[in-house]
This record gives sequence, C-alpha cells and structure tokens, in this order.
Amino acid sequence: MTLKLVRQLDPIAGTDLTTPGIEDAVAHLARSIVRQPHVRSAPRSRRLKLAFAAAIVAAIVGVGVATAAGVFHARMGIFPSPAEVPMGGPGEELNPAAPDFRSVALKLSSDIPYPSGYQPWRDLVITREIQFADGALETTGALRGWFAGSAFCAWVQDWRHATSADDASAAQQAATTIAAAPGWSAVTAEDPHPSPSAANDPGAETGTLFGWMLPYRDAVLAGDSGRVDHLLATGYGDGKCRLANPQEQP
Repeated sequence: MTLKLVRQLDPIAGTDLTTPGIEDAVAHLARSIVRQPHVRSAPRSRRLKLAFAAAIVAAIVGVGVATAAGVFHARMGIFPSPAEVPMGGPGEELNPAAPDFRSVALKLSSDIPYPSGYQPWRDLVITREIQFADGALETTGALRGWFAGSAFCAWVQDWRHATSADDASAAQQAATTIAAAPGWSAVTAEDPHPSPSAANDPGAETGTLFGWMLPYRDAVLAGDSGRVDHLLATGYGDGKCRLANPQEQP
C-alpha cells in the first residue's frame, strides 16, 4: 500500500529524465556534492568519495548505477583551491572512473616522451590510476606528474639497455632526455626546483617531489651504469621505477 501511494504521488512519473538538460543538471549536482569538505587519504590525489553522488544520480534518473555513471565525464570542471594544490597537485579534477578517462589521460600526457617500444609503461599509469582511484578524483597536474615519473624511469631503463648493447646513439638519446626531464612542465608544475636533499614529509625520503630523479640523472650523465643499477635495485625514489615497470608488477 505504501509503495502504491508513493508511486501515485511521484511528481515526475512518466517523465523522460535522459534528456541533455537533465543530464547537465545532474552533473552539476554531482560537482556540487564533491566540492563539499573532504578528508584526503593519499598525498597526491583527491580521495573524494563519489558513491553518494552516484546514488543521488541513480535515484533521480531512475535507472541502474551503470547508466548513472554514464552522466559523468573524466573532466569534472572542478579546480582545487590554492591551499589544496600543494597536497593534491594543480589543474582540473579528473574522475578516473569515467569511461573517457583513458582517452583524456592519453591526451594530457601526449607531450611527455617515452622511448620507442615503451607504450606499456604509459598504459600502466592509466591502469593503476583507474584501479586504485577508489572513488576519488585526481588533478590533471598530479596525473601528468605520474606520467613524468614513469617516462623518466622508462628512459633510465632504455639507457641501461643501450649501454649494455654498446648502442652509443641510443644511449646518448636516452641520456639527453634524462638530463632534460627535471625541467619538463609536468615536473615543474608540481616541483619548480627539484632537489634530492631538501626536507620532505616525516618518514619519507629526503628531497622534493621530483628530487629523486637527480641522482639517476647524475649517474647516467657520468656514464656510471653500476650506480644506476644500485639505485634501481634499492628502489631509490620510493620505488617509483619499480612501480613504473610493467615487468615488475605481480
């Protein structure tokens, strides 16, 4: 009886809620929800839970969760406040759960070079961001930073292989790219002055956000393959080069 009464009183019964206007309104509602105060659970990504927004969208549209998710796009039109940038990175907030996230991520990283044959390294960044997003948003600056770190490690690996193969031309190309990497815009947007010796968060390695690149760079430019191997073997840089290498994933 109660359910019947609710249906009789439904003010939007029989209304088509899948028009572009309704979708825009629902998307606006979702953006308003995720703008509410939140607790960050990871240093470089927005851990904003979207479950509440998705539930509201599903209720309004009157369809399943999969259809409701289709309302969302990777680009959220939300930007962090100046106070949030140091922890979450600059740029627009992205939704890794959106169906167009992969294409948006590839476009955003198109200026970050990888060695020939290292496309799986670029793909791994996207896969990991989708896999570990856990309903969170991530800034374009943070995402580009992950691509920059991954690409840098790919070039270090490429330099090792070229050096072992006595391919002087390939080794020189890799060394030139490695030398330039700390100045990439994807790096300087989050870390204008990379340093391996600056103070960091308690318990973390010393160095600024991308300061870990510099010991690798210096070893490569010195032609010290033994030093490069040692840095990789010990996981220097909080293990970022291990995480970036598809061959080292479980």
